[in-house]
Amino acid sequence: MDDLKKMLRQSQPLFSFVLVILIIVTIVTKNVGYALGWVYGSAIGMLVYFVNIKMVDLIILKKSKWGVLLLMLKLPIYAIGLLPGVYFKLYPLLVTSFLALMLPKYTIYWTTFRERRKHE
Repeated sequence: MDDLKKMLRQSQPLFSFVLVILIIVTIVTKNVGYALGWVYGSAIGMLVYFVNIKMVDLIILKKSKWGVLLLMLKLPIYAIGLLPGVYFKLYPLLVTSFLALMLPKYTIYWTTFRERRKHE
């Protein structure tokens, strides 16, 4: 749980920055799909990150059958993240939720970049 809390804490600035921009875009275009997709996709992205943490823990403990089950569980979770945009044909929701699904990856890349810059 410490890794998940650390990820949530580190991703807050990026999440908030993009959310403010998307709220402005939502006000201008009067399409709520932008901000809604970002929030929904970010929540699903963090859920997938949590599943990854559990999967790695189970693989390290050599309970490989549970690790494989969690690996197969990740794909339907990603599909659930994109389903509202496809079902309701809200393409801004689809695009922003797709981009938000990768929020943990963006956070990891940004944190690594900042740490490397400190050491140079």
